[in-house]
Amino acid sequence: PNNYTHYENAGICYYTAKDYKNAVIYFDKAIKFPTANTGKSEFFKAMSYIALGNKSAGCSALQAAKAKKYPGVDAQIAQYCK
Repeated sequence: PNNYTHYENAGICYYTAKDYKNAVIYFDKAIKFPTANTGKSEFFKAMSYIALGNKSAGCSALQAAKAKKYPGVDAQIAQYCK
């Protein structure tokens, strides 16, 4: 419970299984950790929201991933956040 990567990995598992609603829950848990500074959870949270049809929330999360300098996020912003 003290390591954000466990929550992040659980989120990735749900994301891979296309269970996007549960993925978002686990990405949110990971994001709350001050040590979660890679932007990976924000990125996959964004992609989960986009898969759910919520582009507004997705674009907000993509911007959060960009703020943490997650690689490749600009391409997703260009594609989904016009």
